[in-house]
Amino acid sequence: MQLDSAEDHFSLLDDDEWGTQLPADGFTDLGPSQRPFLLAMIHQMHCLDVIRVGFVTNRTGSAQHITHCLRYLRQTILCKADTTLEETMFEYMGDGWHAGASGVGMIHRCRDWTAVWKYLREYPSKNSILNSNPTGRWLHSKEEKGTL
Repeated sequence: MQLDSAEDHFSLLDDDEWGTQLPADGFTDLGPSQRPFLLAMIHQMHCLDVIRVGFVTNRTGSAQHITHCLRYLRQTILCKADTTLEETMFEYMGDGWHAGASGVGMIHRCRDWTAVWKYLREYPSKNSILNSNPTGRWLHSKEEKGTL
């Protein structure tokens, strides 16, 4: 996969387009007891959206959720340890030259996320807590879980 700037998609303010990133609720049932599991990829995409919404709205109470998501994404980034070499760019700013990289145009070895998406659409969990959660949202803190 080649990364691009995607400037014409996924604006910070486009809730509808970001909403297309999560098939059903992301859970699937596995094993003889049909135990529900959440796929990490879906959690990662959810966390990106939470950070986006928290950044845009800066609403009270989102700091704990954003903190969780930042920590989760940090760990998954370290877990995957993508060693793709990203071309360095230099830019002159007021105090001198600075180096950075955007990742745009770099080639990565990726898994087929569309196969995961298709599977979750075909086999959504029937046992997910979201099915009985009156708020219809994910819960992360003990305080949030105690409100059901």
